[in-house]
Amino acid sequence: MITMMIGIVIGAITILIILTVTGRMNYATELESQLPAVVENILCNVKIKQLYNVADNQEFTADVTEQIAKELDAQTGIVMRIMGADKEKGLFSVGVDRTFVHPNGKTGTVKCSRTVLADKLQIVEIQKYYVQFYKDADNSECYKKYCVTEGDTIGAPAVPEYKDREFAGWQDDKGYEADFSQPVEQNRNYYAVWK
Repeated sequence: MITMMIGIVIGAITILIILTVTGRMNYATELESQLPAVVENILCNVKIKQLYNVADNQEFTADVTEQIAKELDAQTGIVMRIMGADKEKGLFSVGVDRTFVHPNGKTGTVKCSRTVLADKLQIVEIQKYYVQFYKDADNSECYKKYCVTEGDTIGAPAVPEYKDREFAGWQDDKGYEADFSQPVEQNRNYYAVWK
């Protein structure tokens, strides 16, 4: 009887550890894939393509920060640190801390930083595709949307939460289990599968 109880406790602890590590890795991967693309795209639009004029460093910082906040869609808290910005040089450096809640109720944080120099960016026509995730096949509201360069791979986003349902994984338009190891070569939609 004692051996069985010890086995159950060890099993429960092991499951919590696996859930904690997996959740942390998902949040870190999501942030590390989003932040560089967002910062480079915004800086390219402002400095290289010059889609609009920016008067000074404060306006430049405000514009880039606003766009980053829009693009880094998160269900959890995000704190941005502007480490450097220079409109004339086309320099922007930002750090992002994202907080989330572990299965055991404790708060965790993942961090990522990115520095981009517009002089190093080039205007190269690269095919980009959108990968969209939906909480339900019947729901048209997008849960997460990523812009991915052709040939890149993308990891699964953070597990969505749905009242009274348990997440079982992602599937594509055709009902096949999502394979995130394959390179993106077209626009893709994935739908959450619930138990």
